[in-house]
Amino acid sequence: MLRSKSISAILLPLSFLISVAQAWPQFLSKPITIGYATVTPDVAERINQQDGKLYVRRSFYEKPLGDGFYLVNDPLTWEGVHNSWYCAITAKKSAYKRLDKTFVPRTYWNQPESAIVDYLRSTTWVTNAETALRFSWIEGNNWALQMLIPKIVIEEDLMGLRAKCFQSRQERNQLTEEFIKWDDASLKGDRGPRHPPDRPSRSYWG
Repeated sequence: MLRSKSISAILLPLSFLISVAQAWPQFLSKPITIGYATVTPDVAERINQQDGKLYVRRSFYEKPLGDGFYLVNDPLTWEGVHNSWYCAITAKKSAYKRLDKTFVPRTYWNQPESAIVDYLRSTTWVTNAETALRFSWIEGNNWALQMLIPKIVIEEDLMGLRAKCFQSRQERNQLTEEFIKWDDASLKGDRGPRHPPDRPSRSYWG
Protein backbone atom coordinates (compact mmCIF):
# COMPACT_ATOMS: atom_id res chain seq x y z
CA MET A 1 0.00 0.00 0.00
CA LEU A 2 2.79 2.36 0.97
CA ARG A 3 4.66 1.49 -2.20
CA SER A 4 1.64 2.25 -4.41
CA LYS A 5 1.25 5.64 -2.72
CA SER A 6 4.91 6.39 -3.41
CA ILE A 7 4.51 5.46 -7.07
CA SER A 8 1.40 7.67 -7.32
CA ALA A 9 3.30 10.53 -5.71
CA ILE A 10 5.94 10.22 -8.44
CA LEU A 11 3.57 9.70 -11.37
CA LEU A 12 1.32 12.69 -10.64
CA PRO A 13 4.01 15.39 -10.97
CA LEU A 14 5.55 13.47 -13.87
CA SER A 15 2.27 13.49 -15.79
CA PHE A 16 1.94 17.20 -15.06
CA LEU A 17 5.41 17.87 -16.49
CA ILE A 18 4.59 15.82 -19.58
CA SER A 19 1.37 17.82 -20.10
CA VAL A 20 3.29 21.09 -19.77
CA ALA A 21 5.95 19.88 -22.23
CA GLN A 22 3.27 18.90 -24.75
CA ALA A 23 1.45 22.21 -24.40
CA TRP A 24 4.59 24.39 -24.65
CA PRO A 25 5.02 24.20 -28.47
CA GLN A 26 1.34 25.10 -28.92
CA PHE A 27 1.81 28.08 -26.60
CA LEU A 28 4.83 29.32 -28.56
CA SER A 29 3.07 28.93 -31.92
CA LYS A 30 -0.04 30.72 -30.69
CA PRO A 31 -0.65 33.91 -32.69
CA ILE A 32 -0.28 37.22 -30.85
CA THR A 33 -1.26 40.71 -31.99
CA ILE A 34 1.90 42.64 -32.88
CA GLY A 35 0.47 45.84 -34.35
CA TYR A 36 -2.02 47.77 -36.47
CA ALA A 37 -2.10 49.27 -39.96
CA THR A 38 -4.31 51.25 -42.29
CA VAL A 39 -4.50 50.15 -45.93
CA THR A 40 -6.32 50.99 -49.12
CA PRO A 41 -9.54 49.09 -49.96
CA ASP A 42 -7.85 47.00 -52.68
CA VAL A 43 -5.05 45.89 -50.32
CA ALA A 44 -7.60 45.07 -47.59
CA GLU A 45 -9.68 43.03 -50.05
CA ARG A 46 -6.64 41.07 -51.19
CA ILE A 47 -5.55 40.38 -47.59
CA ASN A 48 -9.02 39.22 -46.55
CA GLN A 49 -9.42 37.03 -49.64
CA GLN A 50 -6.02 35.37 -49.11
CA ASP A 51 -6.72 34.09 -45.61
CA GLY A 52 -5.13 37.15 -44.01
CA LYS A 53 -1.73 36.88 -45.70
CA LEU A 54 0.03 40.24 -45.81
CA TYR A 55 0.54 41.91 -49.15
CA VAL A 56 3.27 44.45 -49.94
CA ARG A 57 2.57 46.70 -52.88
CA ARG A 58 4.29 49.68 -54.39
CA SER A 59 3.44 52.83 -52.42
CA PHE A 60 3.42 56.51 -53.35
CA TYR A 61 4.23 57.52 -49.78
CA GLU A 62 7.70 57.77 -48.32
CA LYS A 63 9.02 54.54 -46.82
CA PRO A 64 11.62 55.75 -44.32
CA LEU A 65 12.68 52.31 -43.09
CA GLY A 66 12.63 50.45 -46.40
CA ASP A 67 10.24 48.23 -48.32
CA GLY A 68 7.76 46.11 -46.40
CA PHE A 69 4.68 46.45 -44.22
CA TYR A 70 4.41 49.28 -41.67
CA LEU A 71 2.70 48.88 -38.31
CA VAL A 72 2.00 50.98 -35.24
CA ASN A 73 1.54 49.70 -31.70
CA ASP A 74 -1.28 52.08 -30.75
CA PRO A 75 -4.61 51.40 -32.52
CA LEU A 76 -5.40 55.12 -32.29
CA THR A 77 -2.23 56.35 -34.03
CA TRP A 78 -3.08 56.35 -37.76
CA GLU A 79 -6.24 58.02 -38.98
CA GLY A 80 -5.73 56.91 -42.55
CA VAL A 81 -7.41 58.78 -45.40
CA HIS A 82 -10.77 58.57 -47.14
CA ASN A 83 -11.86 54.94 -47.61
CA SER A 84 -8.93 53.52 -45.62
CA TRP A 85 -9.41 50.12 -44.03
CA TYR A 86 -8.11 49.24 -40.56
CA CYS A 87 -6.16 46.05 -39.90
CA ALA A 88 -4.90 44.10 -36.89
CA ILE A 89 -1.80 41.99 -37.54
CA THR A 90 -0.81 38.80 -35.72
CA ALA A 91 2.31 36.61 -35.76
CA LYS A 92 3.45 33.35 -34.21
CA LYS A 93 4.79 34.22 -30.78
CA SER A 94 7.97 32.14 -31.08
CA ALA A 95 8.81 33.56 -34.51
CA TYR A 96 8.21 37.14 -33.37
CA LYS A 97 10.43 36.63 -30.33
CA ARG A 98 13.17 35.01 -32.41
CA LEU A 99 13.67 37.80 -34.95
CA ASP A 100 16.00 40.68 -34.11
CA LYS A 101 14.42 44.05 -33.42
CA THR A 102 16.32 47.28 -33.86
CA PHE A 103 15.88 51.04 -34.10
CA VAL A 104 16.86 52.88 -37.27
CA PRO A 105 18.07 56.44 -36.49
CA ARG A 106 16.78 59.45 -38.38
CA THR A 107 20.05 59.83 -40.32
CA TYR A 108 19.17 56.58 -42.13
CA TRP A 109 15.51 57.30 -42.89
CA ASN A 110 14.69 57.18 -46.61
CA GLN A 111 18.13 55.77 -47.41
CA PRO A 112 18.64 52.90 -49.89
CA GLU A 113 17.97 49.41 -48.56
CA SER A 114 21.67 48.54 -48.85
CA ALA A 115 22.66 51.49 -46.66
CA ILE A 116 20.15 50.56 -43.94
CA VAL A 117 21.23 46.91 -43.97
CA ASP A 118 24.92 47.89 -43.79
CA TYR A 119 24.16 50.14 -40.81
CA LEU A 120 22.31 47.34 -39.00
CA ARG A 121 25.15 44.89 -39.65
CA SER A 122 27.89 47.23 -38.47
CA THR A 123 26.38 48.95 -35.46
CA THR A 124 23.44 47.09 -33.90
CA TRP A 125 24.81 43.54 -33.60
CA VAL A 126 21.78 41.91 -35.15
CA THR A 127 22.03 38.28 -36.26
CA ASN A 128 20.39 38.85 -39.65
CA ALA A 129 20.15 42.45 -40.83
CA GLU A 130 17.86 41.61 -43.76
CA THR A 131 15.13 40.06 -41.59
CA ALA A 132 15.45 42.27 -38.50
CA LEU A 133 12.25 44.12 -37.60
CA ARG A 134 12.94 47.87 -37.88
CA PHE A 135 11.61 50.54 -35.55
CA SER A 136 11.62 54.34 -35.55
CA TRP A 137 9.61 57.36 -34.56
CA ILE A 138 6.88 58.51 -36.97
CA GLU A 139 7.79 61.99 -38.11
CA GLY A 140 4.93 64.43 -37.63
CA ASN A 141 2.50 62.08 -35.86
CA ASN A 142 3.32 62.96 -32.25
CA TRP A 143 6.47 60.96 -32.89
CA ALA A 144 4.82 57.66 -32.08
CA LEU A 145 6.62 54.38 -32.73
CA GLN A 146 6.32 52.44 -35.97
CA MET A 147 7.61 49.02 -37.04
CA LEU A 148 8.60 47.85 -40.49
CA ILE A 149 8.27 44.15 -41.28
CA PRO A 150 10.78 43.73 -44.14
CA LYS A 151 9.42 42.40 -47.41
CA ILE A 152 11.61 39.27 -47.22
CA VAL A 153 10.03 38.30 -43.88
CA ILE A 154 6.58 38.42 -45.48
CA GLU A 155 7.54 36.67 -48.72
CA GLU A 156 9.31 33.81 -46.91
CA ASP A 157 6.58 33.57 -44.25
CA LEU A 158 9.10 33.74 -41.39
CA MET A 159 6.58 34.86 -38.76
CA GLY A 160 3.28 33.24 -39.68
CA LEU A 161 1.87 36.72 -40.23
CA ARG A 162 -1.85 37.18 -40.66
CA ALA A 163 -4.12 40.23 -40.78
CA LYS A 164 -7.81 40.98 -40.45
CA CYS A 165 -8.98 44.19 -42.08
CA PHE A 166 -12.16 46.15 -41.43
CA GLN A 167 -13.87 49.11 -43.05
CA SER A 168 -13.80 51.14 -39.85
CA ARG A 169 -11.60 51.52 -36.82
CA GLN A 170 -14.59 50.79 -34.60
CA GLU A 171 -15.07 47.35 -36.23
CA ARG A 172 -11.39 46.52 -35.80
CA ASN A 173 -11.41 47.64 -32.19
CA GLN A 174 -14.20 45.17 -31.48
CA LEU A 175 -11.62 42.49 -32.35
CA THR A 176 -8.79 44.09 -30.38
CA GLU A 177 -7.74 47.54 -29.23
CA GLU A 178 -4.78 46.47 -27.12
CA PHE A 179 -1.77 48.81 -26.90
CA ILE A 180 1.21 46.68 -27.92
CA LYS A 181 4.34 47.09 -25.80
CA TRP A 182 7.27 47.34 -28.22
CA ASP A 183 9.52 49.46 -26.03
CA ASP A 184 11.47 46.78 -24.20
CA ALA A 185 14.98 45.43 -23.68
CA SER A 186 14.90 43.34 -26.87
CA LEU A 187 15.05 46.47 -29.06
CA LYS A 188 18.63 47.15 -30.15
CA GLY A 189 20.21 50.26 -31.62
CA ASP A 190 19.95 53.98 -30.97
CA ARG A 191 16.39 55.30 -31.12
CA GLY A 192 17.56 58.90 -31.28
CA PRO A 193 15.76 61.91 -29.78
CA ARG A 194 12.00 62.23 -29.89
CA HIS A 195 11.02 65.48 -31.57
CA PRO A 196 7.81 67.53 -31.40
CA PRO A 197 5.37 67.01 -34.28
CA ASP A 198 5.89 69.25 -37.29
CA ARG A 199 3.32 68.04 -39.82
CA PRO A 200 0.44 65.56 -40.02
CA SER A 201 1.33 61.99 -40.88
CA ARG A 202 -0.61 59.60 -43.09
CA SER A 203 -0.51 55.89 -43.42
CA TYR A 204 2.10 54.60 -45.85
CA TRP A 205 -0.63 52.37 -47.26
CA GLY A 206 -3.81 54.37 -47.18
